[in-house]
Amino acid sequence: MNVTYPVDVARALARELGDAAPPQLERLVEVLFFASLLREEGHDLTFNVVYPGVFDPTHPTPDRVHGWEPWDVVDFETPDEFTSEKVAKYAPLAQGDDEYLIVHCATDQLLITGVGHKKMGWPGDKLLTVRVVGAGALRFFYRSGEIASYAGGKNEPLVSWHSMYSEPAINDIVEAMDNMSEVVDDKRALASAALKMLISDVVRRRHGGIIAILNKDDATLRRIFDASKLKAPLNFGKMVASRWETSIVEGRRMDPSDDEIADAQNAAAECDRALSVIGRMSAVDGAVIATPELAIVGFRAKLPAPDSTPLVMRVNADGRREIFDLKLKGTRHRSAACFVAQSPRRIALIASADGPAAAIFQDADGYVVYHPVRDSYDAFGV
Repeated sequence: MNVTYPVDVARALARELGDAAPPQLERLVEVLFFASLLREEGHDLTFNVVYPGVFDPTHPTPDRVHGWEPWDVVDFETPDEFTSEKVAKYAPLAQGDDEYLIVHCATDQLLITGVGHKKMGWPGDKLLTVRVVGAGALRFFYRSGEIASYAGGKNEPLVSWHSMYSEPAINDIVEAMDNMSEVVDDKRALASAALKMLISDVVRRRHGGIIAILNKDDATLRRIFDASKLKAPLNFGKMVASRWETSIVEGRRMDPSDDEIADAQNAAAECDRALSVIGRMSAVDGAVIATPELAIVGFRAKLPAPDSTPLVMRVNADGRREIFDLKLKGTRHRSAACFVAQSPRRIALIASADGPAAAIFQDADGYVVYHPVRDSYDAFGV
C-alpha cells in the first residue's frame, strides 16, 4: 500500500470508471479530502456526497428510473460554490446513511446544487457517491458497490472483479439463483454480484480470510467439516436475490407504493447486516463455509490440505496465464488451492491482510486458477 495524494485517488477512480467517469474528479476528491480535515463546533465531519456529473438545469436531480425519481431532492435556488469550507458548512444536511449533498459540474466548475435523500438502492444505479467517514477518510461507491477507499494518505487499491461468467465453477451458484428469483433475468450477473460483495467485504476489513464455497455434490461434506456450525444457515444468496428483486419491482413503478419502497429498503438493510456478519466471521482463523446457494453454514473451518500442492495457474493483468508458485504464499492460500483441486465447481474467495485478493477455482480444462480480483503489486491494483 503506497502513500498517495487525493489526485492519485481521482486518477485511479477515472481508470476504474472509464467512460462513466464524470468530469472534474480530481477537484471533487481534493475538496472532499480537505473538507474532511475541518471541524464544525469541535466535531469531526461525517457526510455523504452524490456526484451525477454534468449539470442539467432542466433536471438537476441525481437519477431517474423509468420516469420515477428514486430520490427526494431539495434544490437550491442558487447553487453554491464547491469549496472545502462551503462543504463543511453544508455537511449537517447530509449526515444520515441515505442523505447526500448533490454536486454537479457546470462549465468546468463544481457546484453544490441541493440535498437529496436516497429512497432506494437498485442494481442500475450509475451514480458516484462518496462517504466522508472521518478526518482524511473517504469511501467511494459506484453502482451501489464500494470501489475504493482512502484514509490517512493511503489509497486502498480498487477491487477489479473477475466475473467468472464462462467458468464452470459458477454454474452451481447460477442454478441456485435461478430458483431464488423470477424477477431477475440475468442470474449470472446476480451470482457474480453476490460473490463480489462477499470478497469486497473481506478486503475492506483488512484482516484476510477465506470464504470456501462448496459445490452441489458436497452435501455430506458440509456436515462433517471441522468448523463452528451455525444452528440455521445464514441465507445470504437469498437475501441478495431479494434485494435485487425488490429494487427492480420498485424501480419499474412510476409511483411505487409505500410498501414497495419499504420492501426495497428492508431487503437492502437485511442483506447489508448479513454481509457484515459474514465479514466478521472471516476474521476468525479458518474458512467461512458456504453452499452453492451462498448460504453460510459455518466458520472457523479447517480446510483439508494434502501434503502435495496442486499445480496452480495465475491469470496476469493481460489475461495470460503462468504457473503460480504457491510457496510465495502462506498456508491459507495452499489450503484454499487444495480445497478447490479436490472437487470441480468449488470456489475459494481469499484475501490477504497485506492487500491482494483472489478467486480460486477450476476452469473448464480442470486447471486450478488463481485469478486476482485485487492485487497491490501489479496492474490489477492502483
